[in-house]
Order: sequence, then C-alpha cells, then structure tokens
Amino acid sequence: MGNIKINRLWTVFLSGLVSLLFVLYHFSEMLFLRGRGVLNEAIGSGDQYLERLSFYPDRIQHLFSTATAYFPGVSYLAVAVKLVFGESFQEEILLLIAVLVLLGYIVAQYFVYKRFGGKADYLQYLLFFILITHTVFWEFINFSCEFKPDTLAFLLGTLAFLTVISNRKNYLSYISIVLFNFLAIVTKQQYLFFCLGLNVAIIYIYWRETKQMIIYLACFLFSSIVACFLLLNDTNLLYYAIEAHRGRGYGWLNFSATHLGLLLFTISVLLTIKICWTKEQAIFLFQKVKANRLFVAYIMIGACILIMQLVSAANFGGGFAPNTSFALAFFMPACLMLLDMLEINFFKGSTYLISLIVCFMFFNALPQNYLKVRDYYINRTDAIHILEYFKGKKAIISPDTYVLARKAGLHVIADLGTYSHLNTGIYKGALDTSILDLYRNKVQIELIPSDPYGHRNRPSFLDKFDFKPYQTSNILLQGSLFFNRQN
Repeated sequence: MGNIKINRLWTVFLSGLVSLLFVLYHFSEMLFLRGRGVLNEAIGSGDQYLERLSFYPDRIQHLFSTATAYFPGVSYLAVAVKLVFGESFQEEILLLIAVLVLLGYIVAQYFVYKRFGGKADYLQYLLFFILITHTVFWEFINFSCEFKPDTLAFLLGTLAFLTVISNRKNYLSYISIVLFNFLAIVTKQQYLFFCLGLNVAIIYIYWRETKQMIIYLACFLFSSIVACFLLLNDTNLLYYAIEAHRGRGYGWLNFSATHLGLLLFTISVLLTIKICWTKEQAIFLFQKVKANRLFVAYIMIGACILIMQLVSAANFGGGFAPNTSFALAFFMPACLMLLDMLEINFFKGSTYLISLIVCFMFFNALPQNYLKVRDYYINRTDAIHILEYFKGKKAIISPDTYVLARKAGLHVIADLGTYSHLNTGIYKGALDTSILDLYRNKVQIELIPSDPYGHRNRPSFLDKFDFKPYQTSNILLQGSLFFNRQN
C-alpha cells in the first residue's frame, strides 16, 4: 500500500510538473516569435469593434483595415482583455490564454479517452500527446499557441460531446450543450464540420432512445441557428470571413510536412499489421471496436471533420495544412485507445523516465527562451521609440506589425494582410486598383517585414513606388520600415 501511494503521489507531481513546463515553454516561445499574424488580426478586429461596433471593416472607408479571417470568437476575448487589463499587455495575456486553451483541450481529450475505457493515466496521455504533436503535427502546436481559433472551438465541441455522453438528463446539461455549441460556432467556421459529426454521433449513440436523441439534436439545432443568424446578419462578416475564402482551393496534392509525416506513419503501421497480424487478431480488434459505441461515435465525428476539411481545402478554401493538422490531432484519444485494444503498452514501464526526459527538454529550453524574450522586448521598446518619430504618419502595415504600430501611434490606413486575404479566390485581382490608390495618395510609411531571403512581402506591382529603407540597427525594423521619399 505504501509503494502504491508513493507511486500515485509521484505520478500526480510529474503530471503537474509536465503540464506547468509545457505551458511555460510554449508561452515563453511565443513571446519572442515575431510572426503572430493570426492573433494580431483578432486584436485588430477587437479594436475595430470598440471603435465602430463591428469586428469587420466596412467596405467603403476601411476596406483594408486589420481584420480576422475567422469568426469573431477570439476577437471577443481580445475586447474583454483590453477592457479589463488595458492594451499594454493585451497580446501577452491572450498568448497565455491560447496555451492554457491548448492544455485544456488535451485534458478534455483525456476525459474522452477515459470514457472509452482507456487504461493510461493523465500523465501517460499527456506524454503521448506531446510526443506525437511535437514530431508529426507540429503545425497544430504552432498555430494553437498563436491562438488560431480552431483549438478553442474544438475544446468547446469536445466539452459538448462529453456532456452528451454523460447522459445527464437535466436542464443544466442541455443549457451547457447549447452554450458550448453556440460559442464554438461563433469562434470558427470549420467547427460546423465538428457540429455535423456530433449530430451523426448522437443519432448513432441514442437511436434507440428516441426522446433523448431528439432533445440533444434540438439543443444543437437551436444553438446553431441562433449563432448563424447573429453572425450572418453582419454583411461585413459575410464578405471577410466567408466570401473571401471562396474559390481558393489548394488541390488534393498540396501536401505539407504534416501530411508526409502522417503518410509515412500510416504506411509503417500498415506494414507492421501485415507482417505481425493474423486474420483472427484482426477480427478480434474489429469486434472490440464495434462493441465500444462511444469510440465509434468519436471516430464518426473525426471522420466528418477530416473528410469535410479535405474537400473544403481542395475545392473551396481555407488553410490546407494547418486546418488538416487540427483535424488529425482530434484522433489522439482514439489512437491511444487502439493501442489499448491491441494490448500494446506504449510506454512499457518507462513513464517516469520519459516524463523526466520531457521535463528536462522543456526546462533546459526555458533559460534560452528567457534570454530571447528579454532581447526581444529590449528591441521592441527601442523600435517603438524609433517609430514614434513617425507618429501620426499614414502607414501600411502587415498583421505581424499591427500591435507595434498601435503602440507607436502610427495612423494605419491599410493592412496588406487584409488585402492578401481578400485578393484570393473569387476576388483575385479585383482590389489592385484600391491598394494602388492608397499608395498614390496617402501612404507615407511601410511597416512590412521582409521574408527570410530579404524579399518584401508585398505585391510586385507596388515596387514602382519610391520607398526608402530606414537605416537602423534595430532587428525588428531592419528590412521592415520604409518611408516614402515624396511624402
């Protein structure tokens, strides 16, 4: 009994330590990374809401203002943080929330896994999740920590699924489902694929309990209709978050490192099965899967998300590799459960050793991250002082520099990130005249980072305008700050 108690305490301690170091590592890493376009766009949309009571620019006076390409869920959070804490540390607080949301999603997935009857404890599940996502699905981790809204939407959807399978027949459960589903739809467009899968899963689980099935379906239908009505009533949202995505399909063969890693992993698993399995073992696994209705229901949800995402990416629009990596990461509880069904111990008694290795890797990186964060904020403070010389000047920026321009007091008249978002799909080339007019008549400053090869991240037809680079030793402004010789 004494050894068991010590092992439990040791497991709890390591679970807390790995979780803490996971949060600290990714939060500190995001603090010094320059590219935070997704989050800055949400912050920009939040600022617009406080100024004009709309998260999206009007198409007459503010066509190219900084705006999110997604539904405004994260922008609502940006508004709340700004109202409560002010804008001084708004970006940092939102980055911390993003990492905590990611950890919350892992915890929610763990509870789903335990409802399947999984054998692993939280520490083992967390280690499994970290090892897979940090090797194969690294895009999922990167975009989650930048606060791509999929993670928050999937967390809310997973909470709705957990509420459904708890089968607590009371008003609190029904209200929770309505609330989770409503907030998830408001957060991200692609959550509708998740919602579709949830409805299929409900029918599969409760088809013999007609009354309960109808109640759950009604909860999802009601919250979906209300959310869509409120969102689609905003014509600017229709333009920026829906219509602008149309027609930008990426094709079926546009694979990334995520998909290559998945392909290699799948081939290796299939080869292992072919070599090691007998027909009887395959039938035994199929019977186990079939008997676990919650497991099958979860696979149905994941299949809806993945299939619809692939179809959407190939023929309609949306980020192919990042969104697909989110869809694939959804299957983590099912992957570990399959290993349990096959009676394969992923850790083979080395849980504590792997925990200590992961802790060492995170902890070892923290001092380096601290130095990078310190240097970044020294350079950012210096960059703001330099930019204050141009305070009030009319500026073109990118999403990466929105917060920097706001702190320096630049008069931002357009965001090339918004132009790039709109200048794809069905609107490709239609807005070139509008951006040219801004350059001819108004633009005095460009604050647009160059790519790693020194190329300026802007359309080539703007090269004819005579902008001179501002000579500075500040690494945040080198290759980013240009001023108009004529203005």
